[in-house]
Amino acid sequence: FVGPNSATIVDNNTISNITWENSSNATFTGIAALRGKVYIGSTNGNIIGSATGTNAITFKSGGTTNSTLYGIFINEYDSVFCRNNIVSGLTSQTLNALYANSIYGIFKQINVTGYLEISNNQVGSEAANSILASSLSSSNKQIVSGIWVSGTGNNFINNNSIKNITNATTSSTVSVNGCVNGITVTAGTCIIASNLISSLKISNKNTGINALSSVIGISASGTAASKTITANTISNLSNDNTTFAGSIVGILFLGSTGVNIVEKNFISDLKVNAATTAASVFGLRIMSGNTTYSNNIVSLGGNTKTNLYGVYISCAANNNSYVYNNSISIYGTVAASTNKSYALYNATN
Repeated sequence: FVGPNSATIVDNNTISNITWENSSNATFTGIAALRGKVYIGSTNGNIIGSATGTNAITFKSGGTTNSTLYGIFINEYDSVFCRNNIVSGLTSQTLNALYANSIYGIFKQINVTGYLEISNNQVGSEAANSILASSLSSSNKQIVSGIWVSGTGNNFINNNSIKNITNATTSSTVSVNGCVNGITVTAGTCIIASNLISSLKISNKNTGINALSSVIGISASGTAASKTITANTISNLSNDNTTFAGSIVGILFLGSTGVNIVEKNFISDLKVNAATTAASVFGLRIMSGNTTYSNNIVSLGGNTKTNLYGVYISCAANNNSYVYNNSISIYGTVAASTNKSYALYNATN
C-alpha cells in the first residue's frame, strides 16, 4: 500500500491458505506499507496466516541464494500505526538445505525515519511451531524474528504477544550466525513495554555474541538515541543442540550516552541442552549506555552444566550502569566444576 497525504487504513483483512513456490530466490510479503500515513490494523486488525493453526501461508524457495518471508513490511518515512493484527501460521522452506529462508513477523526497514507504533499484535500463537523457518540452512544465516525494527525515528513497541517461533536451522558451522529473536531494535529512539515473549527455539552451533547470539528475547542496540525497556515478560528461550557453545540472552542492551531505562522486566526459563557444557546463558546482558536497571526479576537454572549470568555488566568505558532493586535467582545443579553461576557479574576489559 502506498498512501496519499491523508491516512490509508488497512483493516479487517484475512490473508491465508496460500502455498507459493519460487524456483529462484524471492520474497513473500503479506502486507507492505511504503509511503504516507498508514494504519495497518485499526478497529479489528488483519489476519496474516492463521490465529490458531500452522502452515496457513507456506513459502518455498528453490534458488541458490537466500529468501525472506515478511508478515508485515514497513518502509515508511511518515507515520505507521500497526495495531491489533495477527501474524501466525507462517512456514518457510528451501528446496536446497544449504540456503536460508528467513521470517520476520513485523519488519521496519533499515535507515528509514518516521514515527512507528507496533501495539497489541499477536505474532505466533499457542500452536507449536506457529512460525517456522524449516530450512536446515547449513551454510547460510537464517533469521527468525517476531518484530524487527531498524528505523531511525521514534519507535513504540507495546503490548504485543510473540510466541512459539522456531528456527529449524541445525547448522554445525559456528560462524554461521543463524538466530531467533523476539523483538530486535537496531536504531532510533524506542519504548519497548509490556510485551510477552515466549517459546523461541533453535538448534544450531552459532557462537556469535551480543546481537549475533543464537537466541535473544529483546535486543536493543544503536547508540544514537535513548531507549526504555519496561514491564516485558520473557520466558522459555532455548537452543537444544547437544554441543552448543554460544549464547542465550533474555535482554541484550547496547545503549546511548543519553537517558536509558531497563526496569520491571521478568526473565525466566532460558535453556540449553543438558549435555552442553560450553554455552552461556544471560538474563540481562549489559554492554553499553548510560542506563538505570531496576526492579527486574531474573530466574535462571535447572539441570544444566553451562555458565549462568543473572546480570552481566561489561566494563567498557562508555558503560555507566546503575543496577539496583533487582531480584536475581540462580537455582538447580551446575554439574561441571569448570562452569560458573553468577547473580551479578562485572566483566573486565
